[in-house]
Amino acid sequence: GGGWGTDIIVNKFTPDATTLLFATYIGGDADDKPHSMIVNSNNELCILGSADGPNFPTTAGAYDASHNGGSDIVLVHLNLGATALIGSTYLGGSSEDGRQSLTNNYGDTYRGEIMLDGADNIYIASSSSSSNFPVTAGAFQGSLAGAQDAVVVGVSPNCSALLMSTYLGGSNADNGLGLRFDGLGSIYVCGGTSS
Repeated sequence: GGGWGTDIIVNKFTPDATTLLFATYIGGDADDKPHSMIVNSNNELCILGSADGPNFPTTAGAYDASHNGGSDIVLVHLNLGATALIGSTYLGGSSEDGRQSLTNNYGDTYRGEIMLDGADNIYIASSSSSSNFPVTAGAFQGSLAGAQDAVVVGVSPNCSALLMSTYLGGSNADNGLGLRFDGLGSIYVCGGTSS
């Protein structure tokens, strides 16, 4: 593993689960947790997760190669055999990102979702308590409205460019738990609120 904390572990098995095709750790010096994963059109794995500290592995040209404070969202794109990173980036502000406070069930802290569009761009629904979470120009909601808001973000397949990013929430705590695309490219987001 990458450190003394918890690392993300990825295993791939044959369809009948009798043969391990690959296994790898992904992590830095603190706790790193997987939240959601999806395979792109090239059968390469993309992961949404969170990292609590520095030294999470990022790629050259990553959108954000540095830990920003608290917990950050991390996005990872592995090659076909999981032997190299195609893209990996931090994403967050100075407070808690990617860990949500509306928890009622085991594992709720780490809920969020990753999806891909037709060009294999990576989109996520997650949560942020950071007033300085990165948003793009013309975002639907450019600032944090409550103690925690949902965030909806799109990045390029190599995790180098922020395509879109917005907060989504009201005056109380809100979270982003899932997203889907329709046939026209519109994004649908679901989540929860304490409002």
